[in-house]
Amino acid sequence: MVLRLLLLLGGVSSLAAAQYKSEDLTVNGNEIIDSLLREARDSDSIQKKINPVIVKHVELDDRRGHVDNISIYGLPSLSRHGDVNITFIDEHLVTITGRLRADDLNMSGRYLYRPSRFFRLRGSLAAILNYFVVEIGMEVNTELNRASVTTFKVVEIGNIKVTKFTGASFAFNWLGKFIVNKILNGRSFSISERLETSGKKALNRLLEEKEIRFK
Repeated sequence: MVLRLLLLLGGVSSLAAAQYKSEDLTVNGNEIIDSLLREARDSDSIQKKINPVIVKHVELDDRRGHVDNISIYGLPSLSRHGDVNITFIDEHLVTITGRLRADDLNMSGRYLYRPSRFFRLRGSLAAILNYFVVEIGMEVNTELNRASVTTFKVVEIGNIKVTKFTGASFAFNWLGKFIVNKILNGRSFSISERLETSGKKALNRLLEEKEIRFK
C-alpha cells in the first residue's frame, strides 16, 4: 500500500514537473518571437526594406487591367497572436510555430482597367486591409544557438476598405474594391506572396547575427 502511494506521488510529481517545463518552454518561445519582432521594428535597415513593401506590377487575372507601383505599409507592426508551440525534433533541433497578426495594412498604387473593349479607366487607388494573420515557423539549432525562419505564410486576410479611387465617378467606387480583391486573391500573383517573401527574408537577415538560446 505504501509502495503504491509512493509510486503514485512520484508519478504526480513527474507530471507536474513536465507541465512546468512545458510552460517554461512556451514562455521562452514567446520571448524569442517577441524579441525578434521587436528588433525588426527597431532596425532602420530592416524598416527601409519592408516598410513599404513595393510591388512594381500586378497583372489582374481577368486580363482586363493591371496595377503598378503598389506600396504596402504595415508589415513591421506584426505581433505574436497567441502562444507558440515548441517541438523537439532531435537532440539539437527544436521548432517554434505560431501565428502573428498585424492590423491596418495600407496599400496604394496606380491602376488601369478595361470593363469593355471601348471603355478604359485609369487612376490611383488606396485601401486599408483591417488585419492579416501570418503562420510562422522557426528551426532552432540548440547546439549552435542559431535559428532560421522556415515558414512565413499569410493564412487569414480581413476586410478591405477603399479609401481613395480616382479616374472614375463615385458610381464606380465598387471597382476599387474589386481591383484590390483581385490583387489580394489573384491566382497568378498576390500581395500575400510578396509580404511572405519580404517578411521571411527580413527576419532571417536579423537571425544571421542573433543567438537563440533556450533557458
